[in-house]
Amino acid sequence: MYYGNQNKIGVVPIAAVVTTAIKVLPGLIPFFRGAFQSPAGDARAVINAVKQQITSQDARTRLGTVIAGSQQNFRAADVDVNEMLYWYRQNYPNDYMELLPEDKLYWNSYLDNYRQKFLMQRPDLQNNFLNRSYFTKEQINYKPETPGTQKAGLNMWVTLGLVGAGIFALSKMKK
Repeated sequence: MYYGNQNKIGVVPIAAVVTTAIKVLPGLIPFFRGAFQSPAGDARAVINAVKQQITSQDARTRLGTVIAGSQQNFRAADVDVNEMLYWYRQNYPNDYMELLPEDKLYWNSYLDNYRQKFLMQRPDLQNNFLNRSYFTKEQINYKPETPGTQKAGLNMWVTLGLVGAGIFALSKMKK
């Protein structure tokens, strides 16, 4: 589902979706901070709960929930990058078709900010998973094909076919 331009009345900015997800997360995720006595264990508890939650969400809410969940995992950035951020992009590769360009830019900006924290925390870690989590320029600029666009494309091929057939027929007549 394409939501159109964010400036239209009634379309909620992705930042508001993230803020709502942050407020709702404590009710959705059983926070057992310290139960695992390790940042990675805590991060995996959040990640598993987020993964269960997002399966039934639309693309914008899913993106907001992933970002909100990720914000809980800065103490285990290596686990979060691989098992949440990169996992999301791999398991929901077509979300870009439903998200607003502003949503995808927000995600990329979040990853840029995350990269700064991640590198400051663990400069020794490779961040290839983070690099592969960005939306590409083509995905950001994706415009869904409308029925009129499909029809126009079909009309163009029909027209080209007719012109080609006419040229072929004329070439046979000259002989």
